[in-house]
Amino acid sequence: MRKSTKKTSFWRVLAISLAFILALPTGYYVFRQFVPPTKTNEILSDYASNPYIVAERVSFAPYAFVGYVEKTYDMNQARLYRSFPASRTEDFACNAYTECVIKVLKNIKGDLRTDVPISYYKPGGLEPTLSALIKHRDDVIPEEGKLYVFLANASEDSTFGGGGPNSTVELEQGITAETLEKSEIYQEFVEGCKNPVLNDWAHTYLAYVPRYMSEFDVNFKENGQLLPDSPSLETYAKWQAEKDREWAEGEAEREAQFERDKRELEEESKRAAEIDPTVQGPTRAGQPGVDVNDYE
Repeated sequence: MRKSTKKTSFWRVLAISLAFILALPTGYYVFRQFVPPTKTNEILSDYASNPYIVAERVSFAPYAFVGYVEKTYDMNQARLYRSFPASRTEDFACNAYTECVIKVLKNIKGDLRTDVPISYYKPGGLEPTLSALIKHRDDVIPEEGKLYVFLANASEDSTFGGGGPNSTVELEQGITAETLEKSEIYQEFVEGCKNPVLNDWAHTYLAYVPRYMSEFDVNFKENGQLLPDSPSLETYAKWQAEKDREWAEGEAEREAQFERDKRELEEESKRAAEIDPTVQGPTRAGQPGVDVNDYE
């Protein structure tokens, strides 16, 4: 009887221990939903347009709209409960995304559907490890129940989103769908569309790089569909081939310049040794003793 009791107690303790261990990640995740981590990691990115100038930002974006955020899902929730696009989990700059379910209230640029909620993917949110929040510097992670102006583009698989400064701007307190015209923020984006501003690189990008249509565009038919004013894939391929050719031609000149620099360093080394035999290697920027091989 004692052996049986001990055996039962052992399995009971083991079962409770396993249940506790398995419950820890879930419990921690639930805890993080109510008490987000205080640490924030910021992403620093390069942009084709100046992200701090609204006119440039909205001139470059293919879509701009006012939306009401009905629901948000961090990437952990999206993976569990929703179909999270592969293109949004392979981003080189960000390992966390927030999916926002948005009701489009007003199109500023582009023609998105207003009769159904749309999914907008924002780079940033709770990291998969739950240890920190991550976002682009000076960007905003949308909150449920608020109105924002959103800038967005679509990827080749037609998923939709945007990141960076001024890609998501909360409207002033008290502004509603009926009083948008009173919003200075809304009017600034509207004026940016009317009076576009683009730098040289943005002009080049728009001239050669394909831009895809969102699956929520009223004219959408299939994945990979280009916007009407987008360059063709053939145009992009030719441009990319030309850039590759220019790079290859420049590679020969870079190699030649490297050899010239190396010979110059060797000559400096010889001259320095003639003046002071204790100097080992060339001098560069006033620093004696640098070995030529360190530059290879």
